[in-house]
Amino acid sequence: MPALKRGKKRKLPSVLEDAVRNNLSQWRDNELLDHFYGGTSIIAGSALLDDGVIEKLAVCGERVETMEEFTRHARWPIGFNTGAGEVTEYGRMLLERLQTIYSAFDIDMAAKEAELEDMQSLPPEVSVESFYGGTSQQPRWVETLTPTTYLQNNSNAETGANQTRGTGRATRRRGARGGRSAAGAERGRGIRRGRGT
Repeated sequence: MPALKRGKKRKLPSVLEDAVRNNLSQWRDNELLDHFYGGTSIIAGSALLDDGVIEKLAVCGERVETMEEFTRHARWPIGFNTGAGEVTEYGRMLLERLQTIYSAFDIDMAAKEAELEDMQSLPPEVSVESFYGGTSQQPRWVETLTPTTYLQNNSNAETGANQTRGTGRATRRRGARGGRSAAGAERGRGIRRGRGT
């Protein structure tokens, strides 16, 4: 039996490696095992497809889509008869499963890339005019309101309110004192008039 070809290993995305590893393990323990034994066996799935074979397919650095590509990285007598150069029914099932995994990965990556491109195409910031659909619908205060003017407006308003409140109290106090003084003066004049009479 020829030795497995060794070469510089490429690197597939870790997400794809995990997908191959997890998906093949589930496929082996469910579909392959049921198909091989007719659903009546208590044999573990690893007896049919060893964990080591799955690991080699996951980290081999290329997409395995043919028997030649498979046999470069692993040996699986149940699926690939390397002596006769034939792929068994189970080998075809495994290659089909790998193709399904790769296709699902490509679709997922394409969707994520499209989402990223869509996000990158958005303007970095939205102008006031475009947000309000034009200056005619834009509130007047938006044009001039800045953090500085906001603080100035609020501090002026607060100062004015305090001044108004202070003026009101002073006016009331002066008015109250003035009222008493006028009444006292009037009473005083009345008394003086009384004495003069």
